[in-house]
Amino acid sequence: MKSRFTLWTVAVVLTIAIVWVSVFTMDPFPPRRISIATGQPDGTYEALGREYQRRLRREGLTVDLRRTAGSVENVELLRRGEIDVAFVQGGIYQPAEDPEQRLRGMAAIYREPLWIFYRGKPIGDGLASLAGRRISIGAPGSGTEAVTRALFDALGLSTAGANVVRLTSSEARRALEEERIDAAFFVASYADVNVVALVNHEEEIRGGSALHYAVRRRYKDVLKLLASMGIDMNAVDQDGLTALDYTQSRGFMPFMALQTPIYKDEAALLRELGATKLMAKSPEWPVLGPPQGVWEDIWPLGESRVHEPVYKPKTD
Repeated sequence: MKSRFTLWTVAVVLTIAIVWVSVFTMDPFPPRRISIATGQPDGTYEALGREYQRRLRREGLTVDLRRTAGSVENVELLRRGEIDVAFVQGGIYQPAEDPEQRLRGMAAIYREPLWIFYRGKPIGDGLASLAGRRISIGAPGSGTEAVTRALFDALGLSTAGANVVRLTSSEARRALEEERIDAAFFVASYADVNVVALVNHEEEIRGGSALHYAVRRRYKDVLKLLASMGIDMNAVDQDGLTALDYTQSRGFMPFMALQTPIYKDEAALLRELGATKLMAKSPEWPVLGPPQGVWEDIWPLGESRVHEPVYKPKTD
């Protein structure tokens, strides 16, 4: 009886010792700290990384973020085991390059179309019209560069030469606005701040800032990102309207000849982010609305040029 008791005691002590050694010498599961590869500064991947970092912190998980050039670099970091999780554009990962199948996809988060912005004469016969023009095909190591190179190769177009540059998204946007390049490729979400700044629809924009555009499109993530970049939350458009005014059915949509709807959620978010300014009285638009027009940029992400108002609504 005594020997049996001794054996049980030894077994229990050994079990406790093994558990103790395992806890302090092996990685715990689930982990208490992970690293995430994001992307370029001010890009959507970086914004997503910060949001995951914030949410997972509430769950007791510490997240270290690592800025990168984009999807291609992220896959390489995953292969080398230098990062735990990464945002990767669909189609970048090639199973043949991962024979041990160490990498796993977790989820599809959102769509990333290929955007092509260009200036000058219209493209009449496809991308071949861009031959000889100054083009940005994306930063080295980015998903944009990988997709653009594959597209050009398929069309028999060269990505070499002095006219082809490899700029980050923000650099490419600025270069387009400053007329230093003629075209730029972006693989990005519709909510990407650079895409928002370049998409300037002639029937939806009457000057103003990217903040005004984001409110019209109800891009809440973009509103948060713009606020984090220090945008003026009380900037006015050429009619004297702030983004907060837009949420109060004071803006105008020429293509429908209607005023903008009331956006309660966006109004609450803008106020939370620091917006305070509203026009004293609601403007009175004529039946056909103000003249339609298109500005060259969406300040302050574009040029800080002040455009003379074409028309002012009545406010008295």
